[in-house]
Amino acid sequence: MEKVKNYTGTRMLTNLFENIYSKKLTVYDIMTGKLWIRGCQEIEKEFGSDLSRIGKTSVSGGLVFQSFTNKIIKENKSVSFAYELKRGSGLPVGYKALFSLNMEK
Repeated sequence: MEKVKNYTGTRMLTNLFENIYSKKLTVYDIMTGKLWIRGCQEIEKEFGSDLSRIGKTSVSGGLVFQSFTNKIIKENKSVSFAYELKRGSGLPVGYKALFSLNMEK
C-alpha cells in the first residue's frame, strides 16, 4: 500500500476492520507490541473512517528456504498500518501509526 497507482486497499482494509470489530483479529500497540485496549471505533475517529487515508504498511517477517522444493517463502509475522496526516500547503505528507496485527497469534 505504498501508494501504488490505482490501488487503494479499501477492500482489504474493510475486511480487516470487520474482523477486528468481530474480534476475529486482535490489535496491538505499534510501539510497545502490547495488546491494544482502545476500541476500533476510537481508532477510526483519528482518521475520520476514511480508509483511503491509510497509506502506509510495514510488514515484519522472514524468508524460509524449503530445500525439498527449492522455494523461498516469505512469512509475515506482523503488519502495521499508518494513516496520512493533513499538513499545511507545501509540506510533505506525514503519517501516524495506527495499530499492528500479529499474524502469529
